[in-house]
Amino acid sequence: MADYEGSLYEDTSLTQEDFWVVISSFFSEKTLVSQQIASFNEFVTNTMQELVDENATLILDQNPQYTGKDSEETKRYKIKFGQIYLSRRPRSRRTGLSRPCSPTRLGCATSPTRPRSR
Repeated sequence: MADYEGSLYEDTSLTQEDFWVVISSFFSEKTLVSQQIASFNEFVTNTMQELVDENATLILDQNPQYTGKDSEETKRYKIKFGQIYLSRRPRSRRTGLSRPCSPTRLGCATSPTRPRSR
């Protein structure tokens, strides 16, 4: 450290072992899983809404299709997003249990080589 007159600080050199003591004490307090959970919670409670707020209005212009009619005009759709929220999975009316929602089950991910089963 710099030499300060009348300072309480001493010039000490940190070793690699000193760093590992600090790192070890940090991970004894917080695990990697708790860091991931905290990061996810921050994303859900704050970041998701901030992303929606930044891009709240979506404007879509649908170009006219040629139909041979004289009254072809461009259609404009304006979509405005507001407050978002997350909810639990819906429960089955028959069994009362909730089933996991995978991208395949929701139809979000399909493979061109393997047809989706229903």
